[in-house]
Amino acid sequence: MNVELQKSERRWAELEKALAHVETWLAPEVERVARGYEGGQAGAFHGLVMGPDEARRALSDECRSSRMPVDRAAAARDLPEQTRLTQLCGADTFDACVLLLALAPEVSSRFGRIYAFLQDDLARTRPTFDLVLNLIARGPAERLALRRRFAPDAPLIAERMIQTWGEPGGHWLTTQITLDAQILRLLTGDGGIDERLAGFVRLAPATARAGTDDDAAAGASAALVRARLVWFDGPDPFAKRRVAAEAARLAGMPLIEIDETAVPADRPPAQIAALLVREAGLRDAALFLHGLEDEDSREPCPFCTAFLAEAERKGAVAFLAGKQAWLRDGWAARGLARVAVPRPDASARQAIWTTSLAVHDLGLTADQIRVLAQRYRLTGRQIETAAAVAAAAEPDVRPDAASPSAAFRRVVAATCAQTGQRIGALAARRPPRARWEDLILPEDALRQLRELCRRVELRDSVLSRWSERHRAGSARGVHALFAGSSGTGKTMAAEIIAGELGLDLFRISLPNTVSKYIGETEKNLDRIFDAAEDSNAILFFDEADAILGKRSEVRDSHDRYANLEISYLLQRMEEFDGVSILASNLRANIDDAFTRRLAFVIHFPFPDAAHRRRIWEGAWPDPDRRPRDIDLNRLASQFKLSGGSISNIAIAASFLAAERGQDVVTGDVVTALRREFQKLGKPAAEQELRDSLTAGAA
Repeated sequence: MNVELQKSERRWAELEKALAHVETWLAPEVERVARGYEGGQAGAFHGLVMGPDEARRALSDECRSSRMPVDRAAAARDLPEQTRLTQLCGADTFDACVLLLALAPEVSSRFGRIYAFLQDDLARTRPTFDLVLNLIARGPAERLALRRRFAPDAPLIAERMIQTWGEPGGHWLTTQITLDAQILRLLTGDGGIDERLAGFVRLAPATARAGTDDDAAAGASAALVRARLVWFDGPDPFAKRRVAAEAARLAGMPLIEIDETAVPADRPPAQIAALLVREAGLRDAALFLHGLEDEDSREPCPFCTAFLAEAERKGAVAFLAGKQAWLRDGWAARGLARVAVPRPDASARQAIWTTSLAVHDLGLTADQIRVLAQRYRLTGRQIETAAAVAAAAEPDVRPDAASPSAAFRRVVAATCAQTGQRIGALAARRPPRARWEDLILPEDALRQLRELCRRVELRDSVLSRWSERHRAGSARGVHALFAGSSGTGKTMAAEIIAGELGLDLFRISLPNTVSKYIGETEKNLDRIFDAAEDSNAILFFDEADAILGKRSEVRDSHDRYANLEISYLLQRMEEFDGVSILASNLRANIDDAFTRRLAFVIHFPFPDAAHRRRIWEGAWPDPDRRPRDIDLNRLASQFKLSGGSISNIAIAASFLAAERGQDVVTGDVVTALRREFQKLGKPAAEQELRDSLTAGAA
């Protein structure tokens, strides 16, 4: 025999015992009404509902022969879940008897037919106030006193244990009652969610889930000891959901998840909140309200306000997750505990990747999964979505389409598609086209750039595995300053790093971010950093001199607000746990406070002759068409140009050659040189430039 059937049999035995009391109450009333029928006092529906003999036969022999007085206390004790109803709704002995009378026709239709017989109305198969008082009251005086138990502020009505309806203009006594759907499911042992909550409520699985932050879950579970309401701080909604489920499991409670975004707007918030809190109480469950991620919301959410008020009134256990400061801060003084839920670290991401990839039968190797976990700082939801998208992607047509590397390429493509969506509206995405061999720098600078890449890839593993994260504070963010004059390769280096790490690079021009209006600069920066945290992107602040300058002595309001902007950027950068690169032409003008927050300060020197020679070699769009009649050694030593200028010259000369349909010649290079010098404000005569070049093998 299965478990569900055993539960049903136990509940039916309980219901039979309780309904025996109803039969005992009905027997004398049936006799009284039957005598009226036999004396010719039958009503208009005599014979249409059931006759006196049939009404007697509907009751058990034991009840027909019994003349026991109404024992309300015994009936209340036998009502299933009576203790729970008392705790949740304040139901006392009288209320329990009313619930039992309303329950009877929901369990057996014979009770509905008896009610119709007693009320002389085939449509009244549910008890009315009049019938309830006739059955339960011990005399006219008590009947009059018990009317108060159906008032709007009495538990039966105020706590919505029963629903009432009557005919328009009808007498109060003819009002019919029925059990609320939640109460009916409780009494009959039905474990389903109330249909009025369908669409925005679900029961979370009660099993432990991979990738859950154990510290956060334990902290949330412990917080329930001192507070019934817990607020989750953190950027990852999916991680909060996992932590809520694990915290509830540790507390020995099922979890009911509520999606605030799907709560019907056309229903009274207080009514929905009452249903939710009572559903949790009936199940001894915790509630998890999520979807409160609208960071632009400044006004209290009516439903959230009603939900919190009801949860506080009933002492419900509830977890909340979102970004709305009014909700978090407004309830802090009322016992709302706060628990930090960080993004999943590398080990947690690796567990989520492993589970998600296995679900879709994507056979990646352990090393490939480790690379995904270390390289891409995704949320749990993004990881699951990326795995699903990769599994549904078009099959790879390359020869190794069945190999783990092909599956890895699909997963990487799906992973990249999960990032950059929010920040794309605030910054320009820069595709990483450059390669390491394109970057001509001193060996030490190249070594630092590679160290930066390794730091990004290994930061989570090192900080978690070596137990440094509690001491490191904001050290999870990797911030670098590229200092050097224009055209020395700072932007190219940022592209190469993005390509090496497989991350999107977003170029942010600070002159376009800084506003003359007070407070707007801080808002712009806040939006950028928030979007970057959700986008798993590298922020590249070009021309960062606009805001990285040293703080000055405050002489007027302009100095004060300029200093505030610098201080805010310092604070926000310290909180940012992603990757940011700042490019500046003026290293000496950078505020010293920035240096402490930077993992790397990499100097991009103006290229010397040897480096210029290498830059000239690789600057041509088509190496086979570069000029063969120019000595590149002389060209590099004669003209002290940056890498950016050299690239401009090579491209301009190539366009001149393409116009003629020929290879690049000395004249093309001379013309391009002259144009570049004009841009730099250093005009030179064409003949002078031509004379400076000596023909020879390159």
